[in-house]
Amino acid sequence: VLEKPTEPTPQPERPSEETPALTPNEEVKEEPKEEAPPVAETDEVEGEQRGSVFIYKDMALPMFGGNKYACDRYAAALKKYQEALGDSVQIYNLVVPSSIEFYLPQKYKDKGITADEKENIVYISAQMDPNIKTVDAYSSMMEAKEKGEYIYFRTDHHWTVRGAYAAYEAFCEEAGFEPVPLENMERNVIENFVGTLYGQTQDAVLRDNPDYVEYFVPPMETETYRYIKNQPYTPYASTIFADYATGGGNTYSVFLHGDLPLTHIKTKANTGRKIVVVKESFGNAFSPFMVSHYDEVFIVDQRYFQLGLIDFIQQNGVTDLLFINNIFAANTDIRINEIERIKYQVFVPPVVEEVPEEDTEETEEESSEESTEDTEEKTSKKKAKIITKCSASIK
Repeated sequence: VLEKPTEPTPQPERPSEETPALTPNEEVKEEPKEEAPPVAETDEVEGEQRGSVFIYKDMALPMFGGNKYACDRYAAALKKYQEALGDSVQIYNLVVPSSIEFYLPQKYKDKGITADEKENIVYISAQMDPNIKTVDAYSSMMEAKEKGEYIYFRTDHHWTVRGAYAAYEAFCEEAGFEPVPLENMERNVIENFVGTLYGQTQDAVLRDNPDYVEYFVPPMETETYRYIKNQPYTPYASTIFADYATGGGNTYSVFLHGDLPLTHIKTKANTGRKIVVVKESFGNAFSPFMVSHYDEVFIVDQRYFQLGLIDFIQQNGVTDLLFINNIFAANTDIRINEIERIKYQVFVPPVVEEVPEEDTEETEEESSEESTEDTEEKTSKKKAKIITKCSASIK
């Protein structure tokens, strides 16, 4: 159980990163692999800082600062949803700690290389409206890490599906569900994943020691639809997992095909409950576990969603609302602004306006006097021009 901490030391904030959508390529590899990628056995190896990343042994760790003012804003933003929805919807808050909290030795933490994430998460929880249930993912993830579980990638800032599963177990405890054991799910593996932190540091050790990406398919019949930018009312048939994904920089996008404004999953859970998961990219690996417990799962990316969320929740009979954000997002104003913005935003379709062709007809005599270069220039001006006015789609 987490306890209320002393106030964290404010340091520069760092925004979370996006997960690009994938393009179909080829089938995934499904070779079994249980253990986490090996690291050096000794703890005497000195770490090295590369900008906002600390490299320890063969693992890149994003350095956390913390921002008390942003923590207050984050809690206040969720409270506004509680006030708008009242008792009709149960709201949950889940803040995900980053890899540096679990893998950086204490001797480096004592030097102030990174702020204490546990204190930061507990501080956020202490500011929450008492009607909002806080999910203690931290304790569950720490337990999994101490058991030797592979909960974070070494070359990427995201958690693995096993880290997400530990948080899912903690969520089930708060929500009153029995978690589905991983052994009851279909396991898949994609090899040779080198992620965002390698891209940021270009470290040769990271490059030569790639991660692998697991994903587990819950034993539930589902029907999935995706919604793309500027088409919030048009569903496209989809799947939960992009099983055509192969190893490479975008492999994490196997979860939900990357970051989409909205993914809608219908199930046969028959629990009478529906959930909206508001997330950034960390929610991608977590959200598929929800299909075992809810009749409908609406996965909203707070960065790209274009409808008013309060109306959306009420119109779809949603019973549960989960905000899941990594600790950097919960401490970053831009991510908090997005949560506030989508509450009552109104979608305005982009306007496409056609401009008439310019009249460039010339006499044969005039044309013959022009150089070839001048003729090509005028010909190019005859092409129709389309001006897309992407006037703010959010009011």
